[in-house]
Amino acid sequence: MAQILVFRPNEPPAQYPLFRANTTIGSDEGCDIPVSGAQVRPLHAEIVSEGNLHHIMPLDRDAEVLVNGRKVKKASLEHYDVLRLGSVTMVYAPDSLELPRRSASEVSAMNQLETLYAFSRRLMDAGDLNKALALLLDETLTLSGASKGFIIFVENNVPTVKVARNVDRKELPPDEVLFSESIVLSALKDGQPRLVVDALNNKEFRACTSVINLRLASVMCVPLKSGGETLGVLYLGTER
Repeated sequence: MAQILVFRPNEPPAQYPLFRANTTIGSDEGCDIPVSGAQVRPLHAEIVSEGNLHHIMPLDRDAEVLVNGRKVKKASLEHYDVLRLGSVTMVYAPDSLELPRRSASEVSAMNQLETLYAFSRRLMDAGDLNKALALLLDETLTLSGASKGFIIFVENNVPTVKVARNVDRKELPPDEVLFSESIVLSALKDGQPRLVVDALNNKEFRACTSVINLRLASVMCVPLKSGGETLGVLYLGTER
């Protein structure tokens, strides 16, 4: 007997033994192997058993089935063939294959890599610089828990806000585009990040007018560099 391994984000591979004469695969919950993803049809494909052999074929004229990267109408499967149905990846494997158990740290590392990969794909699909910067800032705000953030570039030697967003992934109105110029200028000057946990009681910045007026609780300011040159900063802030 053989099995299908289905790979889903943030989960270990799911195992589906092929014990039926006909095994259906698709996004419909009634399928023998239910999968969801981009371009996956309700009844996408079928695996047919003939003795010890298995064949795969699409069930929908708009459904694509790839075996080892090659589009097929019907294909005989061999152990460790990689199947691709829409955005879903599977492997045809012997039922004797035992999957190793991953430790909590390995699962966490895999989840982080998958999150990074998904973010990089969204960044590539953003289309233009402003959309990419907004996406970068939104993801950073979500991860950090800060209440608002800015991407600031230096233009004609003047720090200029290019993107200003809040934690709800919305653009800040002009009257809320407020940040500590002292902290920004400090990070731009030496190209080193600033992490200020309690700005009002911080020895370096507590006397700064912007810190006092904004009643800043915490600030993270990270230089954005290219080829050793500081182009601007990523600024995250939380107010009291």
